[in-house]
Order: sequence, then structure tokens, then C-alpha cells
Amino acid sequence: MQEFRFNLPRYAFSARNAARAGDIWRGFQEVATSASEAVGWPPSRYQADNVGFVVRSMTTVHHRETAHGEALIGQTWVREFRRGMMITREIQFRGEAGPLASTVQEWVHVRTNLHGEDGDQPPLRVARASSVLVNSFTTVPGTLGVTLPEFAPLPGPMGGFEFDCWQTWTDPLGHVNHPVYLDWCDESVARGLRKLHIDPDLLVPVAEQVHWKLPVLPGDRVSVQSEKLGTTASGAVVFAHSVRKQGDLLCATATTVRTLATGPERLLGIWRGSVVE
Repeated sequence: MQEFRFNLPRYAFSARNAARAGDIWRGFQEVATSASEAVGWPPSRYQADNVGFVVRSMTTVHHRETAHGEALIGQTWVREFRRGMMITREIQFRGEAGPLASTVQEWVHVRTNLHGEDGDQPPLRVARASSVLVNSFTTVPGTLGVTLPEFAPLPGPMGGFEFDCWQTWTDPLGHVNHPVYLDWCDESVARGLRKLHIDPDLLVPVAEQVHWKLPVLPGDRVSVQSEKLGTTASGAVVFAHSVRKQGDLLCATATTVRTLATGPERLLGIWRGSVVE
């Protein structure tokens, strides 16, 4: 297990001074990067070797909220490195008040061709990692047991929105960084809340899961569509989301579980009437 001290930056917090789910994810990413650096693989080494890792799936549980200024500790380990191509990494943030959030991530090793180094090969393609890279990561058994909560089905429409992908949303691999997808899902829910005259800053993350299929690139026409799936025993609402580009190309699917800082009762009001745009 590796351990790093960490503080979420000021921009990670809403007007309610609560960290947003997408920025918790960015914190996880920083811890994963620090863990890689600690075993001799900083971003510059991946870049020099024209390789990297992209996230295939991610499941997160939020144990509580945090305000700006809380000193955090990120604990992480690699649970598996399968066939030299897929890493399962687990990360937990802990603070003065105990566990904050836990996640399990599935990363896929890729060969990069961002500037045409490999001729007409695609920019990213799945490839087996070198033995040097594989042997750099020690696997540690055991799991945080991160799973989505059970819920009672109560489906219904909600809505969505469309936009053109910004160049500034891309990361060093030239595609949209994975926490941005969660931002889009929460934005979709926020727009639904506004239609119900509920302040979106009251939104509290409980859990989420995202699976990626295709990358979103600058200039892509993106559609985010959301629907209601049901409610948990605690009254949190479960949402399903799809992210598509160019009309029908599925890029990602997501499930988010959310409640409100003022209690679940007001969020359950989202079942009243239609908020489809």
C-alpha cells in the first residue's frame, strides 16, 4: 500500500463549500499518478515510451462530504495486473473525520500514436505492457468492496442536453479526461433540479459508476441523456446516463446515486411531473 498526503484545491468546492464528485475523482487521479511516479513511472516516462493507461471503468462510494481545508490522506494499491494489459487500482481518501471516499478503477494499457509516430495507426490502441513496466507494480490482495447501493426500481424520464466538446477539456492523451464525464452527468441532474426549483448546490454524491466505450474528442457533438432508475432505502435517487457523440455513437454509460444536503425528501420530488426538455 502506498500513502500520500493530499489537499483538494479550492476550485473543487461548490458555493456550499462541499467538494464536487468530479473533483474527488480528480483527486483520485492525482494519487494514482503519484503512486506511479513513486515506482519510477512519472508521466514523462510514459510519454517517452509512447504508452499510457486509460480508464475502462470506475466505481466510487462517498462516505461523507468534506469542506475546503481538510487534510486528506490517499491510500492506494494495485490489486491486479492482468495479462500485462489491465490494472485494477483501489484508492481511499481518509481525513480527520474518517473515510471520505473509496474507488476501484480498471485501467487499460495503451500504445499511443498522438503525433503519427506509428504511421497511420490509431491515436490509442490496447497493447501489452513491457515486462519492465509490469514488474514495477507490486500487486496487493484485498479489496475495499466498493459497490453501488441496492435500489427499488421506479423508472421515469428526466432529460439531457447537447454541446460541442471543447478543446480545453482534453488531457495529455488528447481525449476528454474521465472525471469530465461525471461532471456532465451531474450537470444533467442539476438542470433537472432547476426545473423543480431545487438548488443544485444542495446535491450530495452517494455513489457512482461509469463504463467507457469510445473517447470524446475536441469538436465532437456530444449528447448526455439521463433517466431516473429508482430510490435507495435511504431515499437517495438513482440516475442512469448515456454519453453519445455524433448522434448514436455510445461513448460511456453511467449510474449516479444522489441525495440532498437538506435531506432526501426534496430530491424525491423529482418524481413529480415531467422535467424532460
